[in-house]
Amino acid sequence: MRLTKNNNNKWYLLFFSLLAIGYSMLWYHSWYLPLNFAVIDNTASWFLPAGYRMAAFLFAPRKYWMAIIIGEWTAIRLITIERGEIDLVSELIATTIPAIVYLGCAHLYLRNYKTPSLKTTERSIALLVTCVAAATLTSAILNTSMIYHGELSTITENELFTHKHLQMVMAFAFGDVIGVLLILPSILLVTDFVETYQHRQTQIAYTHFLPLLWIIMVTIAITLAIQSIPLIYIKLLCVTLVIAGTHKFGWHGAVISILIMCIVIVYTSLISTESVSVIENQVYLITIAFTSLILGASITEQSVLNQKLKQQNTQLNQLNQVHQKDALKNQLLAARVVEIQELERKKIATELHDDIGQVLTALRTEVSILKRASSDQNVHRCAEYLRTLCDKIYNATRNLITLLHPRELDDLGLEKALKSKLLTQLLRNANINYQLHIKHALSNLSDDTKIAIYRIVQESFNNIVKHASARNVTVEIAIENDLISLSIQDDGVGFDVNKASIKHNQFGLITMEERALALKGNFQLHSSSEGTQIEIKLPIK
Repeated sequence: MRLTKNNNNKWYLLFFSLLAIGYSMLWYHSWYLPLNFAVIDNTASWFLPAGYRMAAFLFAPRKYWMAIIIGEWTAIRLITIERGEIDLVSELIATTIPAIVYLGCAHLYLRNYKTPSLKTTERSIALLVTCVAAATLTSAILNTSMIYHGELSTITENELFTHKHLQMVMAFAFGDVIGVLLILPSILLVTDFVETYQHRQTQIAYTHFLPLLWIIMVTIAITLAIQSIPLIYIKLLCVTLVIAGTHKFGWHGAVISILIMCIVIVYTSLISTESVSVIENQVYLITIAFTSLILGASITEQSVLNQKLKQQNTQLNQLNQVHQKDALKNQLLAARVVEIQELERKKIATELHDDIGQVLTALRTEVSILKRASSDQNVHRCAEYLRTLCDKIYNATRNLITLLHPRELDDLGLEKALKSKLLTQLLRNANINYQLHIKHALSNLSDDTKIAIYRIVQESFNNIVKHASARNVTVEIAIENDLISLSIQDDGVGFDVNKASIKHNQFGLITMEERALALKGNFQLHSSSEGTQIEIKLPIK
């Protein structure tokens, strides 16, 4: 265990040292690039070390932050040695304050968002505000210190907190911001590119490079003809390039376009004879960069949401297809159940008619013979009683046969079956008025449709008598657009159709709905205190 801990400490010290040395060398050499540009009055200056500083604190683990501070202190110390001795307090401020300020701003950002990112609008704005705050605070402290200690030849101590002092602070802060805009988004782009393609484990298609190649070709063309193009047109072309790249590729396109724009503007400023102030170019670059990064983040965020929406739509479509298949299976199953049910009812009705009917006929014949063969009055009374019982059994059996399978439907048709005494007797016994309105001929309907309509009407009459306390019932049947519509309405007390318990307790409603769905129809139930209405639409087969 102790050996493992020692090895870990050795690796930590090795990485710590390498990070400090590498960061110090990078910071030291990149410091001279803006220094060389600063001698030209109309250049758009940038300060690349600010970008390295912010990126280092955002990406490096906290245990290596001290290595970054040591590396920056070493680089600044070497630079101050080359430039000559400066005041001790000023040197302390220059070597420690910028790193501490950037560290604090990076810590606040990481505490809220964990990792740097330009993929969402919120995180992009937060990251840019963090960079501006760090750059502005650092610039204000350093400029005030340098002016106070007389290290700037262009401004004296008496000009502290004047317009000239503010302009100097703005120039330094804008330089830091541009440096951050050049370095930090580029690092985010590279890391996102590597992580994405490692995760997907796919090869990059050549079509991915075509838009980038087009942007590079436009940039080269602008650069070759840059001396003959006024600076204002160069800026307009750069804005167009940034907008096109951002619109097409989101924040990726914004980062690449900003990098190209900065290079073109700085190169143009170096060779141009036009007089343009440093702050003017800086404000132009920062404004375009901020706008494009936020717009790119918004476009990327919208693109991600669109992809998620497409995935959800695909899943919903798949679930819908499964649901449709299940619904079709259930529909076919319901149709088969209804078909088997009707066949069984017809079979039972036929057996009752043939078997019990024959027995009752034979019994009635035997009773008549017995009555004629005897003159005994007691025998006559018994024979008459048996005959009455036979008639009651016959009528009961006939009614049962009709309930199982209405022969009127086969013999007379649907319209007359709906007017038959056997169907309407239940309503008459309950003193309920019955009206039937048929607007079209029903002779062309299939047997399944006729049976379904008859059964639904029959079941609804049973429900009305049992539960509705109605005085009037109206049945309307019409054919329209290859659909037959059936409406059954009463003026009873009604009930709450939203209560599942009511519906499940009334098995007849479920049976009616299943019959409608079995024929690929539609079942609707409406009920209030003024009555109940059932509306059914069935396709005409």
